[in-house]
Amino acid sequence: MEGYYRRNSDNEDCMDRDAAKGTLYIDMDNIPEFHALLAQARQEADQLNETIRKLERFDLEISFSKGVSE
Repeated sequence: MEGYYRRNSDNEDCMDRDAAKGTLYIDMDNIPEFHALLAQARQEADQLNETIRKLERFDLEISFSKGVSE
C-alpha cells in the first residue's frame, strides 16, 4: 500500500499537527481480493442465516413408547 497526505490550503499555518486537516490518498494493490473476500463473507452469512431460519421453524417429532416391563 502506498499513499501520501496533502494538507488543505487553509491549514498551511496550523502549528498543531493533530488539528491539521487535509486529504489522505492511498493506493491499494489488492482491493479486488478484498472485494472477493467481502462477497464470499456475504454469501456465507446468507447461508448461515438461512440455516438459522430453518432451525427456528423446525418441527421436532417426538415419539414415546411404553416398554414391556417384566
